[in-house]
Amino acid sequence: MSYLTVSELMKTPAHVVHPRTPLTAARDEMKSAGIHHLPVVDGTGVLVGMISDRDVDRAMSLMEAAEGMRQNLTVGDIAGGGALRVTPELPAHEAAAMLIESGGDGLPVVDGKGRVVGVLTATDLIEVAREALLGVAPSLRARA
Repeated sequence: MSYLTVSELMKTPAHVVHPRTPLTAARDEMKSAGIHHLPVVDGTGVLVGMISDRDVDRAMSLMEAAEGMRQNLTVGDIAGGGALRVTPELPAHEAAAMLIESGGDGLPVVDGKGRVVGVLTATDLIEVAREALLGVAPSLRARA
């Protein structure tokens, strides 16, 4: 049996940010691109963490609520370094299981050197489930 892989469902190219990116710039990038997740990469494109729009909104709310708090928070201040990650070759059902088990809704996709090549979201998986429920063969392409 042949399974769909992450590479067939992930969004490419991935929008990424660096740890020194101001939170306001990350928020603006997500809004302008219509995305909810940003992998955080080092200078060579290697994954060092991941942030979501909820992470940014929470941090921005805390900044506004705490008078005297540092107003120049960066992505590196909130990005978790232990981000789950998947490879393009991983069967998509295994990535779905990782999302379910972690309670997350987005996974960075990395190559063999840890460089970000895409993002797989719960929405990507739901789109495939919807197609299957409609009896339509899933779209076998990376989604932009």
